[in-house]
Amino acid sequence: MRPQLEYASIVWCPQASNNINRLEAVQRRAARSVMNDWSRPHSQTITTPRSTRGSPTIMMQQLGWSILEERRKQARAVMMYRIGHGQIAIPAPVYLTPNMQSTRGHGSRFCIPAGCVDAFRHSFFPVTIRIWNKLSSCLLPLRS
Repeated sequence: MRPQLEYASIVWCPQASNNINRLEAVQRRAARSVMNDWSRPHSQTITTPRSTRGSPTIMMQQLGWSILEERRKQARAVMMYRIGHGQIAIPAPVYLTPNMQSTRGHGSRFCIPAGCVDAFRHSFFPVTIRIWNKLSSCLLPLRS
């Protein structure tokens, strides 16, 4: 099911919270299905503590599943690495301008392209560059 939810998530990411909640709801239902626990959090059973009964969040943690938003961020960061290191040939130099002014963060930061339209500000490069620039330097491999 995850391949269906994550299809094209690198270039398309919902911005409206109701769309994000719809995608996350699918994964939460899948967690209930996998754990075979359809009880509601407010239902009372004797065997489980009140705080963990029927909680899809707890079920997802027990299954080792991360939320889809985090997986999208990870996939975007990996794609940015591949583009920045020439592993994927796309005409990116227009958008990938090294940031030479900032003294904080890692040395592989990029300038965020300016845009007047929300559609552009929420498109692949501006969003992914923000994610990339926030990465810790210990997560980035050394440049060769």
